Amino acid sequence: MFITNKKFILGITVFLILAEFSYTKFIWFKSILFIDKPLHFFGGVLVASLFLYFFEKRPDLFSLSQNKFVSLVMVVSFAALIGLFWEFYEALVEYYFFQYSNFSVFNMTPIDTLLDLFFDLLGGLTAGILYLRSPK
Repeated sequence: MFITNKKFILGITVFLILAEFSYTKFIWFKSILFIDKPLHFFGGVLVASLFLYFFEKRPDLFSLSQNKFVSLVMVVSFAALIGLFWEFYEALVEYYFFQYSNFSVFNMTPIDTLLDLFFDLLGGLTAGILYLRSPK
């Protein structure tokens, strides 16, 4: 399945790094509304892909094919956990580096945070469904 293919994982990682660099370097977050949402979606896909890759290689720890619903819940939960950690990272960067400035890298509002987490979950759910519905 392409979701757990090493080239796919590497490609999406490189894409996210370049997109994040461009996002901050060219200050697109100020001029393009919701530009970070696709990054959160693809971040959820990446995290889910890594989770699925790990358990595909280690079926002795957990069999993804035995109970697809439980597997999907675990994939989405892992994407949610990493997404939550990312939101903590954003909040800490905002607090420690931009606390006393008029400049802000992240739009730290409750709605933005909830939307970020929603897109993390949606990316994880999409990757999980694509993986679990694919023929082995």
